[in-house]
Amino acid sequence: MKVICIKNGKGGDGKTVFSLNLAALLAKEGKVLLIDTDPRCHSSNFMIKNENVPVTGTIEKGNLGEWITGKKSADEVIRKSAFSNLDFIACSDDLDDYVKELEKKRIMSMAGRNLKECIEAIEGRYDYVVIDCSQNVTTIDVNVLVASDFALIPVKCGLSSMDGCFEMLDWIEQVQTLNPDLDYKIVMNDREKNKEAEEIENKARGLWNDKVCKTTIRHQSKPLTKSIRTGIPVVYEHRTPSEVKRTTIADDFINLVKELKQYGC
Repeated sequence: MKVICIKNGKGGDGKTVFSLNLAALLAKEGKVLLIDTDPRCHSSNFMIKNENVPVTGTIEKGNLGEWITGKKSADEVIRKSAFSNLDFIACSDDLDDYVKELEKKRIMSMAGRNLKECIEAIEGRYDYVVIDCSQNVTTIDVNVLVASDFALIPVKCGLSSMDGCFEMLDWIEQVQTLNPDLDYKIVMNDREKNKEAEEIENKARGLWNDKVCKTTIRHQSKPLTKSIRTGIPVVYEHRTPSEVKRTTIADDFINLVKELKQYGC
């Protein structure tokens, strides 16, 4: 079972869209669990769109905070999605309260093993665990990095996104003292077709060399807007010959997964 987290130290880099499409694509090949660790609940809201039930307050269905504090078991918090082989665990906007509860009890330290132990308890049930993260670096985010085999850092072609990547690389280096097997790759994400984006991508590849994936996820607003509206990941789009040009983003994700597998992800 591979555990992959999607994280950058800056917001607006498309982490949620990236996580959703990566999980959906991997679910075509095996069993996948998507975990939302962002209190803004973007992934959760996307996944339950067709359930017509709000995330906040859905205590009866369970959430991440209840799982890591031991209030509910994996079976009580794991939810079936509308898509084959893809389950998910929803976050809630009061996740910080659960984390504080753990810290007060001294159950969770900066070593951050609670999430890792929860995931290890479901070993064998899934082929992949994909974790959608917030832009912050808090105790729960350290938990995520300790629990992960692989960190993917989506970088939008902008200077602020580059700063977020530098911050993430610093955190990964620190967490590798706790999780020496943690590997990472940088992915140029939502890459627009202009000179500035080209210059920043070239700068990133010059700085981080082979740590930057060869595959770039291109910018396409129309398919993404439709995906967010319908609750259907882009990679699930049924394409016709006339739609090939506007759904190249799906092909980018397909190529990215092929590349990641070459790295042992």
